[in-house]
Amino acid sequence: MIDDKLEQLRSRAEAALGEGDIIQFMENASASDYKAALTEMAIYQAELLAQHEDLEEANQRVTQSASKLSQLLDLMEDPYVILDHHLRVIDANRAAERALNLKQARGFDNYADFFAANARALIKAWLAESPDDQTIDVSAKGPEKGRYMLKKHAFQDDTVLVIARDITELQTQTTLAEQLKHSLLRIEELQNERETAFAFLAHEMRTPASTIAMLLETDSNLRQTDTGHLIETNIHQVLSLMDDLKVVIRPDAEVFKEQSTVDLAVVVRDIVASHASLFNKQGISVHVDVSERLKRSLKTNLQSVKQVVTNLVKNAALHSGGTELWVSLDSLPLKDRLSVLVKVSDNGKGVPDSDKARIFLPFERGEGTTEGTGIGLDVCKRLAKQMHGNVTLKDRQGGGSEFTFSFYAEVEQVPADSEQSSGKDIQSLDGLSVLFVDDDVMIRKLSATILSRLGAQVVVASDGEDALKQLKRHEFGLVITDIMMPNLDGIGLTRALRARHFEGTILGCSAATVGDELDNILAAGADAVMPKPLTSKGLLTVLSNYPELLPEFEVGTNLR
Repeated sequence: MIDDKLEQLRSRAEAALGEGDIIQFMENASASDYKAALTEMAIYQAELLAQHEDLEEANQRVTQSASKLSQLLDLMEDPYVILDHHLRVIDANRAAERALNLKQARGFDNYADFFAANARALIKAWLAESPDDQTIDVSAKGPEKGRYMLKKHAFQDDTVLVIARDITELQTQTTLAEQLKHSLLRIEELQNERETAFAFLAHEMRTPASTIAMLLETDSNLRQTDTGHLIETNIHQVLSLMDDLKVVIRPDAEVFKEQSTVDLAVVVRDIVASHASLFNKQGISVHVDVSERLKRSLKTNLQSVKQVVTNLVKNAALHSGGTELWVSLDSLPLKDRLSVLVKVSDNGKGVPDSDKARIFLPFERGEGTTEGTGIGLDVCKRLAKQMHGNVTLKDRQGGGSEFTFSFYAEVEQVPADSEQSSGKDIQSLDGLSVLFVDDDVMIRKLSATILSRLGAQVVVASDGEDALKQLKRHEFGLVITDIMMPNLDGIGLTRALRARHFEGTILGCSAATVGDELDNILAAGADAVMPKPLTSKGLLTVLSNYPELLPEFEVGTNLR
């Protein structure tokens, strides 16, 4: 634009002077010609001065803009540089000078030289060939050897602006996150290995304990002796420990999910009766009091309730030092459910205030207590919380301790003793054809005896494959199967039966209660599960709680 203006002024000057040279003009020009020429020259000079001022102002604006841009870039935390087409640094902000140790001098520093040697060829190729939106990750040279992510933008006059973002900390965090992820996976693997090991351990411990318990049931004479009472007490302790162990090994799992319709008063009285030998040994009198508000059927987690109440009763009998034990049942009505309260009180020595919180921690015992595993109260607390309840402790008025187990339960509309109750009270298995499957010879023999005494017609099988053969020869209304067996286990047997359209009832019965075995066999198609030992009372309770399993003892189908 400026060149065009000058050309116009020159043309006007030549027009004012004419086509001759200046000497001819001076000889022949009149006064008016001089005047006109001088006027044009004055105008030309004035316009040149104005144009110069415009150029000065434009230059100042450019300088100010460049200064502001430089100041803004200096405020940036990320290092930036401006490179010429030879990749030399012609400008940089303070962050770049600090991070890359740039010299104050410009015009000779090759940008790639400020990074690790193995990254220089990559940087040169990237600057020369890659599009603006492509980034690269490189290491700086020097003792710190930080990591930078480079991003470029085309700048003015064939220059390039490069921003280097420090990602050293981010990469460190990413590395730590990967290490943490790996550690968590390893912990999960170890937890799974531990659960598997304890599942086998529990199976191996529970099987002989179950055998002894079943021997007691089948030998009424032994059961009535002092030796029988002692054996029964110890077996209860071992089996209770196995149940507690499942909660300890899997603290975050909801280990008992099944809901049952129960008469809580009957459940508690059964627990007290099963520990009669322990109470006699400790010299303790036990009293059970049931509120009128609880003389009805409740739907709740039966196994959890039994385990919590059992632990609280045993804890009082073994550690209270008292002579009286009270178990009271009451409830608080809510809109659509009950808040159930089970209180276990004793007249013993009580629990010091300093121990009241500590005894609920795993593997902790009360002051002066050396017996026990120290996990019973911890298990009670965990199971209660899974039921949206709690276990609390306070001093009993008059001396001793009072433990309160609170939980929520749904209310069945029909009273527990009503003849219109939807459940059955099964007392025998007369006429029912039962297939019992277990790889342990003694368990098979004792289970067959118990089932036969209940009136069932029993056939036994040693594993899943043997069971399938028996099912081709006979019809059965009920299949009771162990889970952990060689050749074909109980889960595989259950899947095979359902795949062959077996319509009878399948009951899983296992000594392995630490892992997911019971859940897995239910998922495979079993109707219900129960832990070993198989007892007549336990079996009839399961079948009574699920009357739909054996409608009028209809038989299933064989597999022919």
